[in-house]
Amino acid sequence: MITDFIIRKAETSDALCIAMFKIQVWLDTYATEGLNDEYAEYLASEITKEKTEAILRNPNKKIFLVEKDMCLIACSQLDYDTSCPVKDITDPELSVLYVSRHFHRQGIG
Repeated sequence: MITDFIIRKAETSDALCIAMFKIQVWLDTYATEGLNDEYAEYLASEITKEKTEAILRNPNKKIFLVEKDMCLIACSQLDYDTSCPVKDITDPELSVLYVSRHFHRQGIG
């Protein structure tokens, strides 16, 4: 289990690193048979520095980073502006939980 890591709230200056990290984890998770045009188009249009900056500026969304030796190894996003379909639950939604595969099974998630 990793004990020498820090968890912190992301800042807009982290946007590029977050976007590249999310692409890395996304590809590792979903492009297991290789990369195709559909995946490339999705990643190029949806996981960008600009879209990440917009999320970071949104007061209803919070991104948290896990770093080890000043390198990003995991990120999560809480959305306070979504509604749970289960009545009486008003907690935020955990919409993103990405952990680099190199750090799986170490208690980070």
